[in-house]
Amino acid sequence: MRSNKIFQTIKNFETLFYDEFQKTGIVRCGHCRSTGFQHNNINELCVECGGMGYTGFKKLAGEFICRTCNGYGCMLCNNKGTVDWITHANNSDIMETK
Repeated sequence: MRSNKIFQTIKNFETLFYDEFQKTGIVRCGHCRSTGFQHNNINELCVECGGMGYTGFKKLAGEFICRTCNGYGCMLCNNKGTVDWITHANNSDIMETK
């Protein structure tokens, strides 16, 4: 749900203010063609953008995008999709994979 809101906000920004959008460094995900889904399967999120449909952003509304879930929401960010700057600076938002 959260990634849907962020996706829609970014998409509207791209559509309404294209020239300004180009300056941000945010780009459409080439892996999922900006759908946010893996192989057009709505049950699997894209592994590149984490379901956002866009990549290239790290900070949003004063907080940083959680690097584990890419803004989708997970246990490490309490399903907010964002973390504070201390958590981000300490790399506490990166889940170790074994």
